[in-house]
Amino acid sequence: MEYLHEQCAAIDADFARYRSDFEALDDYSVDIRYPGDSAAEQDARDAVIVVERLRAFIRAKLGLDQPATPEGS
Repeated sequence: MEYLHEQCAAIDADFARYRSDFEALDDYSVDIRYPGDSAAEQDARDAVIVVERLRAFIRAKLGLDQPATPEGS
């Protein structure tokens, strides 16, 4: 995730403000997928918040409509 951030920030300076979000997700990008590693429930909830924030930013950058939230708002 940090490498991805570096590549995106090199093309678009707006990505710089999301560096900490990419860093926060780095631990979940590979290691967590293997048996024996897991995330605490609160860590997983925090990661989902970060992912949703990044997804909204990236979709806006790409000019894509924002999906409705699960609550429909």
